[in-house]
Amino acid sequence: MDQPTPSLLSSSFLSQLISQKLNRSNYLTWKRQIVPFIKSHRLYGHIDGTTPAPPKYIDREVKKTVVGDKGEISFEYETLTENNPEYEVWQAHDQSLVAYITSTLSEEVLGGIDDDLTALELWSTLATTYSQVSEARFLELRRQFQDIKHGT
Repeated sequence: MDQPTPSLLSSSFLSQLISQKLNRSNYLTWKRQIVPFIKSHRLYGHIDGTTPAPPKYIDREVKKTVVGDKGEISFEYETLTENNPEYEVWQAHDQSLVAYITSTLSEEVLGGIDDDLTALELWSTLATTYSQVSEARFLELRRQFQDIKHGT
């Protein structure tokens, strides 16, 4: 499985690529700009749920050699719980994506976002909060355009 590649691009560079920061009325335009960037860095799975977090901890079985009082040898097994290195890589990519996304949010939007979210949680929050407003605005503009086109 291909893992996302960590990006060397800074958040300030991303904010230069995105011509409009997300505000209460431009979700669709903002989304059209940021999704290709996310896909180009192979991180889209973090926001569509297809790259879920691996387990934070893993169990590792350790074999111990035990020498008895009479010199007999036996083995004992112990299970150790350790940090999962795959989770640590996933979290680094995920939090980089969170940083990229938040660098493209207006102050009014950023002020309403909780701390310590995954990229998927952040993306879902933004979509739920702002997509309906943008769609309503889009439909209103389309109606106005049609009225102008028909001369009414």
